[in-house]
Amino acid sequence: MKTARLQVLTTPAFRDWLRKEASKAGISVGELVRTRCEQRVGDEEAALWHEVREFTPRFLAGNPGGGVVSVSTSLTSMCGAMEQLQVPVTARAGSGVFYAHYATNAPAMGLGGDSATMAKVKNMFDPENLLNPGRLYGII
Repeated sequence: MKTARLQVLTTPAFRDWLRKEASKAGISVGELVRTRCEQRVGDEEAALWHEVREFTPRFLAGNPGGGVVSVSTSLTSMCGAMEQLQVPVTARAGSGVFYAHYATNAPAMGLGGDSATMAKVKNMFDPENLLNPGRLYGII
């Protein structure tokens, strides 16, 4: 079986719904998601996944001063980290990375002390900055 990449809207209400559905079925949340993904998608479910897929573009269109910040954490720490942020988030299943959506004042992305070294290496191979300009968080 191939691993499918999912984008899941992880608001507290959605997490609660997942937990309740999994509890009713007597399975884990992960098993519920896998089972639902393997099922044939009906109109109602297709509409849900469309909403999930379009969440970020719609959010940014509705919040011109907003931003999306990538956050990496361990899988076991994801839920706690998401709850602490108090902003809408999206996540890709099983990756440990989620995306926090800020309507205003999104934290600046920093690369730490390695950004200068990465910029120098990129400049050695691409002195005219033709390849993927600004690709790495708009810095490099």
